[in-house]
Amino acid sequence: MEAENRYTEKITPTHADAWMEELSETDHSQSYNHCCQKTVQTLFKWKRYEFDSAVEWGPKLSFGSRSLHSPRDFLTRDERERVWEAALEQMG
Repeated sequence: MEAENRYTEKITPTHADAWMEELSETDHSQSYNHCCQKTVQTLFKWKRYEFDSAVEWGPKLSFGSRSLHSPRDFLTRDERERVWEAALEQMG
């Protein structure tokens, strides 16, 4: 998409697709790109809800991401229990 050389409050699906395409060509992490994509999806959902907008957006590109809120556990449950026990002994 050619730059419009101006700011806009009326973000369209074309704008969103162009931004996702631009993000795909940057050095940003997948996690960052995924968060940006979720933000745009939330914007369109909010517009539908708040303004009864019929405009929907489904991204043409998808930035996969592991759950951002549940980082991977690097210790097993047994190892975590042993660390917990050792910490309690040190306190005690």
